[in-house]
Amino acid sequence: MARIKVTREGLSVDLIVFRHFKTRDTRLVELTYERNRGLAALGTPVPVGTEIDLPEERPSSPPRRETVRLWD
Repeated sequence: MARIKVTREGLSVDLIVFRHFKTRDTRLVELTYERNRGLAALGTPVPVGTEIDLPEERPSSPPRRETVRLWD
């Protein structure tokens, strides 16, 4: 688990996750909020000095659904 400390003003959790993982995967944002109870209550932007525990790795991709074609 990576622990970071917010050192700049104006950062949102979405932006922090994007900068760390280089992806806009909303599941990572959800995992970050789950690991940090009360983080959402701090509001946006996240206050300077806040420590955030980020997930260790990207969650696995959801199973891919097979596309059904009704007409050929």
